[in-house]
Parts: sequence; C-alpha cells; structure tokens
Amino acid sequence: RAFFKYLRSRNKVKDIITGLVRSDGSRTSNDKETADCLADAFSSVFVEEPHGPMPKACYNNESVSKCEDIVINNIDVYNELSHLNIYKSFGPDGVHPKLLKALAENDNFVQA
Repeated sequence: RAFFKYLRSRNKVKDIITGLVRSDGSRTSNDKETADCLADAFSSVFVEEPHGPMPKACYNNESVSKCEDIVINNIDVYNELSHLNIYKSFGPDGVHPKLLKALAENDNFVQA
C-alpha cells in the first residue's frame, strides 16, 4: 500500500502550458497559439538531413569495391539461422529471430 501511495503521489498531472512568449515579445492567449509557438520552436531546432549515411559520390560504380570472391552456401545459411537466439529483438530487417529460426528448416527458404 505504501508503495502505491508513493506512486500516486508522484503521478500528478502537470499544469497546462499557457502564455508562452513568442519571438516578437507577445504572449500566446489560447491553446492553438501555444501549440503553434511550440511547433515553431521545435521546427527551428531540427534540420533536414540528406538521405543515406554517405555522400552521393560514394554511390558511383567506380568507387564501389566488388566482393566477388565470397561464397555462401546453403549449409552456412542453415547454420547461421538455426543458431539464432529467439529471445533477441528484431533486427534491422524487421524479421523476428524466432521466425527465421523456424524457416531454417525449410530448404526452399534457405536456398533463396
């Protein structure tokens, strides 16, 4: 009981934000103006960045090194997929390791 009483005491609703000062010195008078003022402040902080982690020059065909000597066979793929930890989170591909491990038993999936 004491723990939940403590949690309720810390979970108070904060006051509503009103009367923000704009860049021209005037104050906001309603919720819409306050929201617009906050949106302007946040949009001035964030900058749009270019797509991709590398400059465009890095994507030229001349600068890309080719990895033609890498050989990947079905057994290697099966071994990697069957040793996945199903309790880990999704990878960058968004596929759960439990699904990949289950699909490792399917030869058609491994060959693809």
